[in-house]
Amino acid sequence: MSKKQPLYRVSFCSPTSETDKDGNPKLSNAVEIGAVWGRSGDKEGAIMRLNIVPQNMADGVIFLNKPRPKGPQPG
Repeated sequence: MSKKQPLYRVSFCSPTSETDKDGNPKLSNAVEIGAVWGRSGDKEGAIMRLNIVPQNMADGVIFLNKPRPKGPQPG
């Protein structure tokens, strides 16, 4: 039985004290904080499970990225 892959990887970036040329805050490097998993059986939707909950989550940006396939990549 193969292990299930998450639908998405969840990453978080917090704002820094620096701003870009338009005055918007720059973001820090992304940190993976969890994953989104499909529900089992015929249930609709997905479940987001966070391993880390940032203190400043309301101020930052959450990114959902598709997981990279495991194993050797075609060249």
